[in-house]
Amino acid sequence: MRYFGGKQRIASRLAAVLTPLAIQRGVYVEPFVGGAAVMSAVSAPVRIASDSNVALINMWTALAAGWSPPEDISEATYASVKAAADIHDPLTAFVGFGVSFAGKWFGGYARGGEGRNYAANAASSLRKKMRGLEGVQWIAGDYRSCPIPSGAVIYCDPPYAGTTQYGAVAPFSWSEFWAWCLAKHEAGNAIFVSEYAAPETFRATLTISTKTDIRTFANGKEQRLEKLFVPRNSIYG
Repeated sequence: MRYFGGKQRIASRLAAVLTPLAIQRGVYVEPFVGGAAVMSAVSAPVRIASDSNVALINMWTALAAGWSPPEDISEATYASVKAAADIHDPLTAFVGFGVSFAGKWFGGYARGGEGRNYAANAASSLRKKMRGLEGVQWIAGDYRSCPIPSGAVIYCDPPYAGTTQYGAVAPFSWSEFWAWCLAKHEAGNAIFVSEYAAPETFRATLTISTKTDIRTFANGKEQRLEKLFVPRNSIYG
């Protein structure tokens, strides 16, 4: 399933950094699990996935319980699901991301060319991804309320500063988020954050050249440098 800002293309690179430490420490937590591309690629004895988009977590929970998403979604169905806005219905997040333009939350019905079926593609992608998500604990809530066992490895993929936020979640405070990250680090957790930039109290431990999901220039998609940050005084990463 497409997820705007998701890490599908670079998940394996991130997992190569995160998995060894997650296995060593025993617990891996993602407070911004989103499309779960990284979660499905990281191994650990205990894995906890949380997100403030309740509809999204309800979709993941339903998938884990055996729910099978539809292979076809008409534009009329898209409109009715959007209007209903039922966070308890797993179809809401499936349609809101998987059948929307560029995977952006209800960003418009995705129309493909001949032979392109976004719902079928999203359903197939989710089935494949679920193979790597067995045993994950799914929790709906803000990152600050996410239960984090002592010493856990925490990977955060928050809304990027300067980007458009979406209506399914509350307004985001980046200054509060970075302070929270430092507090978790000082409490003994190993914390990693995906972003383009970070405060001076953090350093980049991995840099990956990527492209945006949407064409922004006449000659193609915008090139970006994704970075994985850790606290500057950390001994991991």
